Amino acid sequence: MTRSLWIVFVLFVALVCPGFAQTSVVRRNSRNVQNCLDGLAPCDRSLLTGKEAQQIVELHHDRNLWTCLTGYGECNGSMLTPLEAQQVTDTQRRWNALACETTIGTCDKSQLTASQAAEVAKLEELQNRLNCETGTATCDHSLLARQKPQKFVTSRSSVIACSV
Repeated sequence: MTRSLWIVFVLFVALVCPGFAQTSVVRRNSRNVQNCLDGLAPCDRSLLTGKEAQQIVELHHDRNLWTCLTGYGECNGSMLTPLEAQQVTDTQRRWNALACETTIGTCDKSQLTASQAAEVAKLEELQNRLNCETGTATCDHSLLARQKPQKFVTSRSSVIACSV
């Protein structure tokens, strides 16, 4: 009887333990894949399958593109395709124009097109005149002489400049 129990025990160990070992390897590989996806913990690329490695490369590329387009984080321009690099440049120019028009953010006027620069100058003149007439912000009186007279029409929601 003892011999029978011993055989059952040996068979049990032989059949079940490799399953546990395999589960441990699967967990370790799964953790490694997650580490590679996150980019935060050590990642052993040699443990990745070809498909996993390709997905990781694509994910890192997409994350970098997003970073470049949004400006949140460090952009690696060398990872971009020529088309993506152009899209990033165009997006950065639009951000700059918006910053110049709204005075929210950093404005580099040297990056503006001629039409954008003219629009920004017009907005600055209007803002200065409004500041002078309302006394709500900094007013540069020297700029008023160069501006043609304008009448401001106010409503509850906005102030509109009209040429006179």
